[in-house]
Amino acid sequence: AVQSGDTVYYVYRNDDADEIGVTARKADGSMEPLFTSDRVPDNLYLDEDGAFYFLCWEKLLRYDPAADKLEEVYAAKGKIDSFQFYDGKLYVLENYAGDPNYPDQWRYRFGCVENGQFRSLMDGITFNQVINMDRFHIFNNKAYFLFGDSTEPSSSGSNYVFYNYALWSLDLETGQKGRAVDIDDFDMSEIAFDGATAYALEWDKDDTVPLRIVRFSLLRPELREVMASLGFRTVDEMVGHPECLRQIEVPGN
Repeated sequence: AVQSGDTVYYVYRNDDADEIGVTARKADGSMEPLFTSDRVPDNLYLDEDGAFYFLCWEKLLRYDPAADKLEEVYAAKGKIDSFQFYDGKLYVLENYAGDPNYPDQWRYRFGCVENGQFRSLMDGITFNQVINMDRFHIFNNKAYFLFGDSTEPSSSGSNYVFYNYALWSLDLETGQKGRAVDIDDFDMSEIAFDGATAYALEWDKDDTVPLRIVRFSLLRPELREVMASLGFRTVDEMVGHPECLRQIEVPGN
């Protein structure tokens, strides 16, 4: 739900009337349907100007309460999974191909919408790779997300493979992408972002370390790699180990 002025807007479902959509609850308690559909809207996002956006399957819609105007911002080839505005531009993760009944055939792409046209930054993403990607976060001109970039077979002897999820970054200008934290000993399944800080649910593949929440800075995500190379799991463990330091010579000093 989002609130604009004295009115709260939220997704509703009325099975008796066979209605699904977005409704407005006004300050006096009265309610007024704003939008109805045969699919459940989601991802309500309130903009600074009091208007709000929401998804309805392949469409991104914008409603301006001041003008009482509902408009279509973008229509994808398939279902839009997530969107975010950054630096005045719209970035979208969408499912654009594949039989709806077979997830292994689904294909996703991530990119920027400019003048109503999609400009791809990452394409051909599979369902298993994208599972945790809808919570992408844009900071310092890079998109950060969990991405399934490697697999390992099941220990049960079946043909099932497990995907390992690592933190990736994608440069919005150059398109360069890859691991922001290059550690193979740990997997992440959940992640949340707060500006320049990320919080992840992490565990090691050998089950020697309990499940835990880790915090790291997007300004220096490679710090996790440095810690791992030195054999440390936390910043606190590094305290009191001067033997791990090395002097850097500066010419003229």
